[in-house]
Amino acid sequence: MTHIPTQFASAERASKEEVLSDAKELTDGQHLALALPTIVMILNEHRQVVFKSQHLMDMLGATSDEDVLGRRPGELFQCIHSDRCQGGCGTSEFCSECGAVKTVLKSQKFSEKVQSECHIMTKSGKAFDLRVWAMPYEHHQKRFTLVCLENIENEKRCEHLEKAYFKDLNHMLGVLFGISQKIQTNCVVPEGDECAVSIDKASQRLLEQIQTHQTLLAAERGTLEVSRQTVDSLDLLKEISRLTIEEHMDCAAIMSIDPSADSIDVECDKSLLTIILRHMVKNALETDLDGEPVRLSCVQKDSNVIFSVHNNGYMPRKIQLQLYQRSFTTKGTGRGVGTYCMKFFGEKLMGGKVWHETSKEEGTTFFISLPLVSVEKESDLSTETASFSEAVT
Repeated sequence: MTHIPTQFASAERASKEEVLSDAKELTDGQHLALALPTIVMILNEHRQVVFKSQHLMDMLGATSDEDVLGRRPGELFQCIHSDRCQGGCGTSEFCSECGAVKTVLKSQKFSEKVQSECHIMTKSGKAFDLRVWAMPYEHHQKRFTLVCLENIENEKRCEHLEKAYFKDLNHMLGVLFGISQKIQTNCVVPEGDECAVSIDKASQRLLEQIQTHQTLLAAERGTLEVSRQTVDSLDLLKEISRLTIEEHMDCAAIMSIDPSADSIDVECDKSLLTIILRHMVKNALETDLDGEPVRLSCVQKDSNVIFSVHNNGYMPRKIQLQLYQRSFTTKGTGRGVGTYCMKFFGEKLMGGKVWHETSKEEGTTFFISLPLVSVEKESDLSTETASFSEAVT
């Protein structure tokens, strides 16, 4: 057997004949399992599918056994990392942080039932939030792994709304309530102007939080209308810097704009671009800055404008490998849509490119590149985003 290199799980596979033989044996007498209204598959020792439920076939839109048998889970779901390496699903560095691969490997190694979560971004832009169970299964003295998958999209969405959305709203409402109480308690408030300004800022922030979440929900449902207008890149950076400094009044030096930043007219949806850059800034501010400000910049390169947000922190490789997955976060349960929004809004809705660079010496920079002149996509946006939400993603 030819050795195939891998960066994580084994790349070796059983032959087509072996797969079909196992599939026949497992299917005999398993008619009830075939009809189960859940996602069920049985994997051989090489993590290849040798048995599948009809629900899995329906979810994938598969019409024949050849579409499924012998392939690995990430290949079935068209994971963006499934063909990064010659060995396929499970063999790239990114796979070392995949909940599905790790669950299966742990079950195989310790011969026990294992449960975890898996977040998959597909090549078509769909996203899956899945709960994964893997457990040993023996048939005719041959060892397999039984895998069950549950779509937890709604659970994750509710979790985010409860933990993040309502937390943000309650915080801002608390600020407004406290200031209003102060004004009502004192007939004459010496700092009345300051209170009025604080109420205004809190109200604006509250409105921004609501609009961001409404935009994300509409985008995933395929009902968001993307507008086009001409935006001056430097003016937008100044606006974002001003808003951020107002929110962090205790640290006026928290933001800076690169003196070499260009003033460029770019045709885009300003509200979406603002959300993306604000998430980049928020992400940067949550890093230990050691007194160094977050730096914003924009430059023109060929027919594109590139916005960037930099801080001096370093992002560990383990975090980088999961960065743009929906629901992934290092900030606690219920969060994890910031970088996902950057990627989804920037690439799927605006036709740009979002990426990052990080090193211990240079710090971390997030980028978004957008065409100076918008080019309408051949496919209808509502159709694309609708398909994006069907699986979820």
